[in-house]
Amino acid sequence: WAVPAAQSTSPVVSIDSINMNVSNHTEDYIVLKNETAEAVDMSKWKIPEMDYELPVGSVISPGQYAYVVRKDTVFSVLLPTRYVIGEIQQDLPAAGTITLQRTNNTTSDTEMIL
Repeated sequence: WAVPAAQSTSPVVSIDSINMNVSNHTEDYIVLKNETAEAVDMSKWKIPEMDYELPVGSVISPGQYAYVVRKDTVFSVLLPTRYVIGEIQQDLPAAGTITLQRTNNTTSDTEMIL
């Protein structure tokens, strides 16, 4: 996806779902959804609970989904047609919340892990 030349200061990307496999954490993933009518550049957005920053070039097209996965080589076998924008280096927490923060440290969305 192309990095947009400009975007609103507070684009809304939601945490659509959190998928955790307690018997095999390499299959864990977070689904993000662009809720706007514009492409959103998520470069350097953060998931602070995971001490994770999305890589430069992480763009989601309008209304589309993107995945942050625990292990891309495992995920690409399970769901090969999905758009992966990042790979976390640790297991998802068993409980608590996951927050998606913009580069200006404002919250785009928060989701509970049950």
